[in-house]
Amino acid sequence: PIGTRLMFGRVGFSEIEATKQHMPVLVVHPFFTSDTLRYKWRTRWMNMFRKFQLGQRPMELQVMWYGRCDDQQYSLISLEDFIPYEDANDIIQEFEGASEKLSLGETMSQRDLDMVQALGLCKADLDAFNARNGFFPGAG
Repeated sequence: PIGTRLMFGRVGFSEIEATKQHMPVLVVHPFFTSDTLRYKWRTRWMNMFRKFQLGQRPMELQVMWYGRCDDQQYSLISLEDFIPYEDANDIIQEFEGASEKLSLGETMSQRDLDMVQALGLCKADLDAFNARNGFFPGAG
């Protein structure tokens, strides 16, 4: 669907169900996943899309979780569970608080370290996108 197609490349946040923690995500096209995972995720997304077309399930977004490099790096989330970056001020402040702990040399939990790493990767992608395109993905 056109609405889903327009989401490809958007950066935002979603909640990891197991930890109830928000982490940054990138909405990815099913054919642009890493080589080792491409077949698995393309197949999973296409199966979901077929069921959506038949009216058997809602449309979902395929996302890449920033800061994850394991088999949990990609997942499907509902559109309602995606919070656009530009609408996530409270979440971003929490992440920036973790970054401040790092710069002050304070003791950090693993959760704080994960947040700092994920937000750093997310911001690097946003900066690269802005440098190429002159604007923020999905902003207007």
